[in-house]
Amino acid sequence: MAYLTEMVAEDRLTDWRLFKKLKPAEDAYFRAFAAVVQQTRIRRADGKFILLTSCNLYEVSTTDLTIGTTMVKKNEARRLQSSDDSMCGVPIDIDLFRVVH
Repeated sequence: MAYLTEMVAEDRLTDWRLFKKLKPAEDAYFRAFAAVVQQTRIRRADGKFILLTSCNLYEVSTTDLTIGTTMVKKNEARRLQSSDDSMCGVPIDIDLFRVVH
């Protein structure tokens, strides 16, 4: 399995990155997620600053970027995380009523 991150900027340009391991993909996703949530501008490769509007992390069955993006567009990839859907991803268990002595 490979992991694909999708980052969408305010000008609707999409940046796709393919990772062979989950940890680097999650690191890239959560850096982008922080920028989306905090609405902070990030520096592009050309030195300009842009605002990210959304980001997603997918699991794909290929290590080819072109095939992976096609799988996402055809809904054949498994979405692991999304800035647009708070119910997507692994559930987080929060114990609000725990008493600490």
